[in-house]
Amino acid sequence: MREATLVETFQKLTFNADGPYGGTPTPKSFDNNYIAEDVPVGLMPIAALGTVAGVAMPATQALIEMAKLMTGNDYAATRRGLDSMGLAGKDAAGIRRIVERGFG
Repeated sequence: MREATLVETFQKLTFNADGPYGGTPTPKSFDNNYIAEDVPVGLMPIAALGTVAGVAMPATQALIEMAKLMTGNDYAATRRGLDSMGLAGKDAAGIRRIVERGFG
């Protein structure tokens, strides 16, 4: 099965009843909660924490970039950042203390 674009090919393979994955509960588009929610409130905060800890996160960064490319959304406006979690300006030790003891 080959269509004009890669996206059209994936859609035909996945969504058409006669395709190999037609009977699976696959999301009908890239604009679904697996991406629209998990990237900005899951992957992006994890990547930010990795940066603070000095840990390279190439796989996480690649997934974020792939999601941006697939959807055309950069997720910056809806991301959960260190600032929204009360962790902005903290180093790895400071974040660890908050995790262990709370904000008090």
